[in-house]
Amino acid sequence: EELNLLIEEFEVFDTNKDEHISWEEFLAHAHQSKVMRDQNKGQRSLSEERDMRLDFKMADQDHDDSLDWWEFLNHQAKVILATRSKEELVNLLTEKEVIKCRTLFKTMDTDHDGIVTILEAKQAVKKWCERFENASIS
Repeated sequence: EELNLLIEEFEVFDTNKDEHISWEEFLAHAHQSKVMRDQNKGQRSLSEERDMRLDFKMADQDHDDSLDWWEFLNHQAKVILATRSKEELVNLLTEKEVIKCRTLFKTMDTDHDGIVTILEAKQAVKKWCERFENASIS
């Protein structure tokens, strides 16, 4: 259902139907959405436009000043996931992913107190990087 909505949204953004969303198309659609949502017919502020430009640039992974379907999908998925509660996100995981997460947590929780501190997280990342570096040297 969400995927179908994203497909429809991409088609609405892509007004010239070239399979890419230009900055101008993005800006026009984002402004229309905001006007409809807020019922505010006034001009957008410079900070709103700056935020929208930053949002667009973050989505534009290949820096060609347009969004293809995958860039759009990736960005919108992040936006959607950011609105979800922790419980909703956990419910999206498969049983195998939950087991992997628990195993990773237990590995990082070196003092077995049920909490991963910043120090424990940093140590885990350091160990992971060392293993990665050693593997690439071999």
